[in-house]
Amino acid sequence: MARGGYNVNGLVCCHCDCAGVHPKQIRILVVNCSLFNPTPSLAAMVINHFKMRSNIISYNLSGMGCSCSPIAIDLARQMLQLYPSSYALVLSTENITQNWYFGNDR
Repeated sequence: MARGGYNVNGLVCCHCDCAGVHPKQIRILVVNCSLFNPTPSLAAMVINHFKMRSNIISYNLSGMGCSCSPIAIDLARQMLQLYPSSYALVLSTENITQNWYFGNDR
């Protein structure tokens, strides 16, 4: 999970720099991951890493596979209608590797 966190954090830095937006200016955060990942959520990891605002509206969608990307975009669109003149960030991740352990060592 640490490696995934580094990748997601790098994406946030890159996109915020390109857009000229500081992470604390983001009001809506939608993170989706194809895998079921309840705790800690990727949204919580991003919020804590970038010390985003305390009243950020965040959603962590997981376990829906690649079909969740359009859902995440639509959710951000609906939230921007409720909070006009706000910034929204949608992070979509897809795990394409085997993510279970076949061994006996615990």
